[in-house]
Parts: sequence; structure tokens; C-alpha cells
Amino acid sequence: MRHRNRLPEKQSVCVPYAHYNCLRNPCQLREKKYTAGMDKECSSPALLLLFFILIDQLSKHAARLYLQAWGETEIAAGLLRFTLVENDGGFLGVVAWLPAKARFLLLTLGVGALLALCLWWLFLRPGRNRPYLSLLLLTAGGLGNLIDRLLPSGAVTDFVSIGLGSFRSGIFNLADLFILTGGFLLGERLFGRKSSIDR
Repeated sequence: MRHRNRLPEKQSVCVPYAHYNCLRNPCQLREKKYTAGMDKECSSPALLLLFFILIDQLSKHAARLYLQAWGETEIAAGLLRFTLVENDGGFLGVVAWLPAKARFLLLTLGVGALLALCLWWLFLRPGRNRPYLSLLLLTAGGLGNLIDRLLPSGAVTDFVSIGLGSFRSGIFNLADLFILTGGFLLGERLFGRKSSIDR
């Protein structure tokens, strides 16, 4: 008696529904991964931005609270000097000579427009090649001082200066320090990359 060669029965494979959807549309899986990456990418800078603004505002509040009662205070043989100043003339008072309306246009509206550009670059600009740390510091410092200018006094609280011997800096705050550091890092990244390409 002859036995016919039986073909192997077709085995059914159970595919989970979610995985089956991804197989039908491979772009869906990539889109989910990209969206999750963007959410994670945006949430960390936002938290850091709020952190920098918070410590700037807390330091200014402490300066207004304690330096009004204590007066000028020095530590480390005058290396750090704490003096309360309400500054309405921009960074280190460089535009204090301008009329009040011109200072408002420059320091409030102009700085606000620049900060909007920084926020767009930081959170909404397509692509991932962003100088995150420098943008965070610039934006946090600018927003920290802008918050002061929007208060009823219209002035920024400065409270610390650095001195060594006969040399002493102007009076500044943490927001100014953030802006200087962020500007230096951004310039080093932009011009340092350009010089390396030229070589």
C-alpha cells in the first residue's frame, strides 16, 4: 500500500495585535519612538530651566530680606561683597543713561523678543543639534531678570560683587552669571566649530 507524501500543514502564528499593527505600518513604530524621544528631550530642559529661574529668584528674595537688615556684608577678606542694589539700567547699569521709555523698549520688549526666540530654539526648533546648556543658561538668566522688571518696582535686584586687591567687579546677580556663562558657551560652540572646520 502506497503512502502519499503529505505536505506539512500550514502552521498558524499568533501575532499580538499591537505588534501586528506595527508590521502593517512600520512608520507607526518609528513615529511612536520619535514622539517619546521628543517628550523626554523637551521635559528635561524645561525642568532645568525652571530650576535655574527658581534659584535666581530665591537668591534675590534672600538678598532683599537680609541685606536690607544687615547692610553691606563681606566674606573671604572682601573677595565677595554683598550689597543690595535695585538696578533699572540693564546689565551692570550700562544703559542707565537712557530715558525710561527707551529702557523699557530695550530691556523689556527687546529682551522679551530675544527670549521668545531662545525658547523657540530650545523647545520647538526641528532637529536635535541644539546647544542645550548655553540656551538654558541664557534663557533662564534673561527670564529671571525680566521677571524683576515686570514687578511694580521695574528694577532688577543685584547683590554681589567680586574683588581682589584694587580690582572689583560691578554688582550683579545669579541671572547675570547665567547669561555670561551661557553666552560664553554659545560663542565657544559656534566660533570654535567654525575655526575647526576652517582648519
